[in-house]
Amino acid sequence: MTNKELQLDLDIKKWIESERAGKDLCGSYAYCEYCDKELKYPCAEAYNLALEDDDTEDETPVEETVVNEDGTVTIKVKYRALSFQEKLDKAKDETKEKYNTLKGLIENAGFSFKMLRRFVVVRYQGILCGKVTLVRNSLRFHMALNPNTYERYTHFNFDHFKCYQQVPFTLKYDTKKAFKSTESLLPILAKKAQKLANKQ
Repeated sequence: MTNKELQLDLDIKKWIESERAGKDLCGSYAYCEYCDKELKYPCAEAYNLALEDDDTEDETPVEETVVNEDGTVTIKVKYRALSFQEKLDKAKDETKEKYNTLKGLIENAGFSFKMLRRFVVVRYQGILCGKVTLVRNSLRFHMALNPNTYERYTHFNFDHFKCYQQVPFTLKYDTKKAFKSTESLLPILAKKAQKLANKQ
């Protein structure tokens, strides 16, 4: 299903449910937190991003005290996935510096850089070009490039993860070389996105 078709389906569903509820339900769905109103098909794009957001590598334990009917107390431990901002707040100063450097490189190259709950979405003229993730102080930039085409750059191939299939080419920022690779690859990424934007 294309984004255009998906947008139409979601619009119809939203209209019917809004009629039943007696109010506009725009902004009330789970996928709405991923919405970017400036895109051509905002609901479809948000819906697809929500489906991809199944990265649970970083979780934090939350203790819950439960008083049972017989008066005994049980402590249950639940795990809650941290948001990107929470991970960044807890990150080392060095990781925060890397994040700011990467953000600067991406924005200076003409890309939009939008932080969502679990990751940062990188777009060029509305086209999804990448995601920035943070896992246990490891900053990663997943790009919409074929990992087999750019083998001369040190990278990881994440295409076996469902949530990274659109952005499998992955750089980890453990060395300064990764930033140099990013500078070289961003124009290529922009050119590829430009072609896709022209086809739409």
